[in-house]
Amino acid sequence: MGNEKIHMKYLQLGGIGGRGGVVRFFMLANGLEYEEELYGMEDGSWTERKDSMIETGENPAGTVPLLEVDGKQVTQHVAAMRYIARVRDLTTGDAYGEFVQDAFADQYQLVRDDWVRHTFGSDEDKKKLKEEVAKGHFKVLDGLITKWQTEKIYLSLGKNGMPLWGDAAAFGIVYDHIKTGSITKEEVDANYPKLAAIYENFGEIPAVSQWIADKSG
Repeated sequence: MGNEKIHMKYLQLGGIGGRGGVVRFFMLANGLEYEEELYGMEDGSWTERKDSMIETGENPAGTVPLLEVDGKQVTQHVAAMRYIARVRDLTTGDAYGEFVQDAFADQYQLVRDDWVRHTFGSDEDKKKLKEEVAKGHFKVLDGLITKWQTEKIYLSLGKNGMPLWGDAAAFGIVYDHIKTGSITKEEVDANYPKLAAIYENFGEIPAVSQWIADKSG
């Protein structure tokens, strides 16, 4: 089991999380030391860095987050969190416990893709996300938590008693929808109790709440 500081290359998004934000929340929740190398989208640094990643083969897909974990480069944020959990001995130790993390994260990816498409799309896209798309997705996610969860609040817990990649994804997607005005916390609390419980409890983890406070200040 390695213990080197994890290095994450990602976008400078301010208080928005995005895909890299989910990884960040996962690492914060599990007390993992990490450092970040962030690229701006408006100053052209990300475009330049993306081209370099593709040209050099650092990441032929040209996507971030890109992480270095104990000497290995890993990408695809859900797979990266799962890998980190395994090499740092944070997994559940139970096949079904890990299945529910994976299965929820698979569905989450669809929600994340739609959030990106609509949030950074036209005014009509933003309106559709707020009035229709987010509500439909959240209903499904809430139902899946009800079906699969093995713990009172979370889907399952790691050996250290902390939430894993699927739960980090649940927190991150609710956080970003609220942060960008696609849904309100009051709507989540009233209509999606399972998501609301994860959002509230995950957000109270000291390192997570501190990061959010720092970005809100």
